[in-house]
Amino acid sequence: MSNYLFLPILVLCGLLVACDATDEQITPDLGATLLGNPDPSLNEFLLVTVDEEVYTLDPNTGSGRRIFAFENLNDIESLPEYHDGVLYCVTQDNGLTAYDLRTDEVLWQTGIPDYHYSSISKMSPIYADNTIYVAGLRGILTATDATTGCIRWEYTFQLDPDDPFKNMYGRVVLHDNALVHGTSGFIDDNYLHKINATDGSPLWRVPLAEEGLTGSTAIADDIIYVPAEDFEARDFATGELLWQQPLNDFDGASTPVVTGDKVVFQGGSGSVESSLYCLDRRSGELLWTVDTGLGDAAQISPAVAGSVVFGVYERGTVAAVGGINGRPFAVSLETGELLWENDQLSVDTSPVYANGRLYFDGQNLEIDDFDSAVGIVCLDAATGEFLWVNTDFQFNRTSHQLLWLKMAYLSGVGGSAIPIWILKKQLMGLPTLTMMAYLSTASL
Repeated sequence: MSNYLFLPILVLCGLLVACDATDEQITPDLGATLLGNPDPSLNEFLLVTVDEEVYTLDPNTGSGRRIFAFENLNDIESLPEYHDGVLYCVTQDNGLTAYDLRTDEVLWQTGIPDYHYSSISKMSPIYADNTIYVAGLRGILTATDATTGCIRWEYTFQLDPDDPFKNMYGRVVLHDNALVHGTSGFIDDNYLHKINATDGSPLWRVPLAEEGLTGSTAIADDIIYVPAEDFEARDFATGELLWQQPLNDFDGASTPVVTGDKVVFQGGSGSVESSLYCLDRRSGELLWTVDTGLGDAAQISPAVAGSVVFGVYERGTVAAVGGINGRPFAVSLETGELLWENDQLSVDTSPVYANGRLYFDGQNLEIDDFDSAVGIVCLDAATGEFLWVNTDFQFNRTSHQLLWLKMAYLSGVGGSAIPIWILKKQLMGLPTLTMMAYLSTASL
């Protein structure tokens, strides 16, 4: 237990700090107003995958139950996609499976290239227009019919036949019938690609510096926001660089969030530090920054709700396996001024917001019993107050190699989810945990 990510020795204090720019207390009513008065009862369920197993959790209490499992040791490798009651999963054999949660049956299974070989590519599938898009081993993107499981086309990210493997993480982004994604890794030549979503034909590619993509892109008004060694904005039509925000070239930037006329992300600043950045999304003008501690926090993707930005401050860890010892916080979207921070928690994932609630993987440092303190935690997003922890998914059982989180807003889409995802960097050789929160009318 001594190498656990959240060590009790890291407890320095147990204070919940809630204040605005004038040091006035952030009350639940004021916090709810800043968030747009969300209704947490609209959160229907969470889906959690642990290795090859899938669970549902009550988003208000944290209680859960197992739904189904794939065959032993065939782990779910990345964040599944959810659409209209069906879960689309990429498993360790590099296969893609459609599972109907309403009828408890497998609809189809298909092997993406190099099926039966464990994937080194932790890509998450996306659903659009009855098609599943995902890339597997060797960096081959496939478009699969969501009804039949038949592969419609393939596109390779390989530019050199002597370079058979491409590191790829996150998810492709679909915009105006085109897919955008890129490769990652310090030993590769990395490129950002734009691909025709109908037939898989290449539209353009542009080189990326050094380690390549450090998160997934975001696209708005025909501008692609690219998290890389520097944070870039590129023209969707041509790939031409429009502007960039310099970062330290070791940590890069997280997956960005575009909101209104702004784009926010966490990224490297200085030699070993990181910051939460807010930029004018059209001009690239730096509007404000907030210190987020050590450089590992650059992998944290912020969440935005109403006029509030949620982030994580990295305090540092002595854990042998690495990881994040993060303090969750909330700031004003307009000014970057602190609204609240919770030093009672140590979290190691990005914040996931859904209707007034925040979900993390973490530890409540105020609970003395370690086994009762660690797992999936839930906070009141208005004030940062700790609400519950589900300890079924703690480190001694579900040590995670990748943790993905997904959420949905209420936006008139019925049972479909609008996803926001994050990638937590790898801790090699450990099992896999994924988590999703959805608004859905499905009865599970």
